[in-house]
Amino acid sequence: MKSFSVLGVSTLAAFVTAQSAPNFPVQVDTNLRVDFLNSSTSVSPPGTLLPRDDVLYGPTVYGPENATEEATYMLFMVDEDVNTGNGPRVQLLHYFQPNLVGINHELSVEPNARNATTAVGAEYLTPSPPAGDGPHRYTLLLYPQPEDFTVPQAYISFSPPADVNARYPFNMSGFAEAAGLGQPIAANWFRVVNDTTSTETGSSTTSTASASSSASASASASSSVNSAAGLVEVRGSASELVAGLVMGMAGAWLWIF
Repeated sequence: MKSFSVLGVSTLAAFVTAQSAPNFPVQVDTNLRVDFLNSSTSVSPPGTLLPRDDVLYGPTVYGPENATEEATYMLFMVDEDVNTGNGPRVQLLHYFQPNLVGINHELSVEPNARNATTAVGAEYLTPSPPAGDGPHRYTLLLYPQPEDFTVPQAYISFSPPADVNARYPFNMSGFAEAAGLGQPIAANWFRVVNDTTSTETGSSTTSTASASSSASASASASSSVNSAAGLVEVRGSASELVAGLVMGMAGAWLWIF
């Protein structure tokens, strides 16, 4: 299982008890084990910088040691660094999965759990910060699932979200309070940065990014590269045509004289 220890010793010392991202409104001291099994990657230590390709698919989390068979949990993953281009950065809900069960091993979805909810949640959205926007921080929180849980009316549009725009602005602490979730039992966080350069992706990815562009940055980059390649091909063909005409004219003058 891969892990990335990229923070300095002094920085790690500051986060030794903090398992959620700095300045995140919900702070937790207990570590949540998080793995991205498709890339054999562990989120360890908290705050590690991960390549986007390692987090393409949803995470696997593990239950606490004192869990029981009847315990049910819900998982949230929130990006706190979304730039809307208008005011302070906001939170975006990347993942909301209720009805998780398990004992001290990987949690799995159980629709028929003892206190299962009919809340749909929000499917996993791959982290895709805009190029040039710096690392984004993603916090994962594991809450005990309350009896008869329902999504608060003020947050009904998040479960499920109609599109990316419906995932922000989110308010994790506000949701938890409105839903009566209490305190999370564990947390973890990681960072992802889009290191694509402007020469590769064009000016569109270096401008102020919206939350929608965060989710589609990868596709935009691919489109820009393909467009640039097509432009080079057209210019190359034009150059070859001009060169051929010049050579032909030179040959004609030599034949005449």
